[in-house]
Amino acid sequence: MSSPKERKKATVLDQEETDRLVVSQADDDSAWGARIRVKRSKPASHSIPGERSSPC
Repeated sequence: MSSPKERKKATVLDQEETDRLVVSQADDDSAWGARIRVKRSKPASHSIPGERSSPC
């Protein structure tokens, strides 16, 4: 009988440890994924009927 796969427990870092890790990897391009380009979406125009926009 085969044993079920064991899941690796995620290491929980506090804010200070996270900051240290990010700062140590900031200039190391191999520590980061590929860059992506994001375009800003066009603003949407919404109208609210008068009876819904006024306070009660």
